Amino acid sequence: MSVQASWAQSVRTTFVSLGSSNAILIEPAALGVKSRIALVYTYPLANLSLSSPARNNFTHPSGPQLASRGYRVLLLNNYNDRVGYESFVPDISRAIKYLRSLPGVDKVLLLGHSAGGPLVAFYQNVAENGPRACQGPEKIYMMTEDSITGVDWASSSTSAPTNVQGIGVPLLIMTMTCHYFVVPDEIIFDHAASKDKQIAYVEGASHGFTP
Repeated sequence: MSVQASWAQSVRTTFVSLGSSNAILIEPAALGVKSRIALVYTYPLANLSLSSPARNNFTHPSGPQLASRGYRVLLLNNYNDRVGYESFVPDISRAIKYLRSLPGVDKVLLLGHSAGGPLVAFYQNVAENGPRACQGPEKIYMMTEDSITGVDWASSSTSAPTNVQGIGVPLLIMTMTCHYFVVPDEIIFDHAASKDKQIAYVEGASHGFTP
């Protein structure tokens, strides 16, 4: 794990084994009031295609960036059969349990990039509503039009617009003005049931949040 020199003195890293997955914990060298908040970061690229390699999240900048600002961040790597979002849920659960075991941590947040966004929405919906969040006769994916506006969102248990309808915790959606995901992100925001929800636009950013 390489951390930029400017952050090297302000953060510390710990390798964490989580059964079928592993992670890197990045936290401030000197814990403070913000350290009671910990985040799980995930981006399971391989869940979209069995031909895609597993994603290495250990070098993602959210770790040192947030840790240098006082927060604890667990960068999660998934290693499993990669068949459906449900195969990633145990990894997230173990990551949350680990963070809650750390002295001083009283709040754990989920942070997902790209495919990680729908994944953490799926996890939170199931956490709040149980198995019924992904069960029912409507859970058969079909598209009624050749357009995003024709998608029957409720037909898939991994649908972010459907899952955010079942989430009551605070929600922040970050989208990129130079990427086509801006439209789906606005649809997700419109469907969100949380009373504390916000959408933020990163001006000039593409999929990787870089200009």
